[in-house]
Amino acid sequence: MTLPAFAAGAVGAPSPITLRAIGAALTAFVLCVVLGPPVIRWLRMQKVGERILTDSGRLNGILHDSGKVGTPTMGGVLIVFAVLASTVLFARLDNLAVLLTLWTTAAMGVLGAFDDWSKLTVRGSKGMSVARKLAFQTAIAAVVVAALYAHASPGQRPGAVSLPVARLMILDLGAFYLIAGVFVVVGASNAVNLTDGLDGLAAGCSAMAALALAPVAYAVGRADWASFLHLPHAPAAGEVTVFLASVGGACLGFLWWNCHPASVFMGNTGSLALGGGLAAAALAARQEWALAIAGGVFVFEALSVVLQVGWFKRTGRRLFLCAPFHHHLQFLGWKETQVVTRLWIVAAILGGATLLVVKAR
Repeated sequence: MTLPAFAAGAVGAPSPITLRAIGAALTAFVLCVVLGPPVIRWLRMQKVGERILTDSGRLNGILHDSGKVGTPTMGGVLIVFAVLASTVLFARLDNLAVLLTLWTTAAMGVLGAFDDWSKLTVRGSKGMSVARKLAFQTAIAAVVVAALYAHASPGQRPGAVSLPVARLMILDLGAFYLIAGVFVVVGASNAVNLTDGLDGLAAGCSAMAALALAPVAYAVGRADWASFLHLPHAPAAGEVTVFLASVGGACLGFLWWNCHPASVFMGNTGSLALGGGLAAAALAARQEWALAIAGGVFVFEALSVVLQVGWFKRTGRRLFLCAPFHHHLQFLGWKETQVVTRLWIVAAILGGATLLVVKAR
């Protein structure tokens, strides 16, 4: 499979990954900025405005007062299109890792779009049931994990997971990797979905996570860098850098329209696609731990919901004023822009910590 002319060198060989990654990021950013207004107008014509109906009367009041009701959602179609288009233009499509990240992003995006559409256009509908959504997410994730397990590079142990605690320390999960990998993809997609509750929060944190993971994927894709950094070499992971750059560029471009006060929300269409795509990229690079650190905001947001539910069932009391955690901060009196900006700062620090851990191994 050949690359587009502008992504190839003078003699037809692919141009360096770093140049193509930059091109993909810029293309995705421009696509989101330029296509934002017509997409937002189309969403308004479809009358898919945000509805506010949570189990908390106080939270409903906060969200209503912030003017979010009626804001077009499903804007994630813009992110998904920009990521897919820029990756197809600049990445090598004969690379299994790239194909799997594209598959996960597209499939999760379609699932999220169906959920959004049914919830916003069918009177009385709350969208897909949790069980049904999890079943589809599991099926999508299983395709990715099974393909990675079956097509492991020669000399690499399928199911071997790199750990950040020591040089070349590998945890060999064997066939259990299939279950663990599905958990990572499903968990990441839902974690980003739970984080998507305030203007720009999920988009900004996703951009930082993707841009932190990109150099990690690039490093493990090169034998010399992987050896120097004491990381397991994953030859196919280098091209994943282009995908991650596309995600970063698309999220920043979407943030142009999603920053406070948001003109559009990504909805489940974008949040499920972003979480799934980032997880697939981390699995392909065999750097699942890097996703956990770079996406630490997502991890804690999801953990806050799990802890809240578990603690309430056990004691009858709430551990947080409201979950996910960003709403807890709102209940403490933080303004929306304060919550988002400060969590962006945390996400940026975690992105830097990811690179620091790579270098310090």
